[in-house]
Amino acid sequence: MILARLERLLANPQHPLVLSSILFVSSHAASILSKGPHRAWPTLALLLIAGTQPTGIAWGYLCHRTRSIWPGAIWHTTGTVLGPIFF
Repeated sequence: MILARLERLLANPQHPLVLSSILFVSSHAASILSKGPHRAWPTLALLLIAGTQPTGIAWGYLCHRTRSIWPGAIWHTTGTVLGPIFF
């Protein structure tokens, strides 16, 4: 929803992708901060600077190309479920 609205507002097609990915990553800040300040701030800083922003851009690009949130939703869910197994 955010990506579609930003695409209507901004002329350059890359700007909505980057902005929506930053907003997506920022939406995870509360869950990171709930882990406690000693673990949260380094994680939050890494997340907002470079952490998953490239993934957010990739998901936004998938949404832009397919006009569906499902490819990104499946990718995100798969990473959330399988991620702890491999890391």
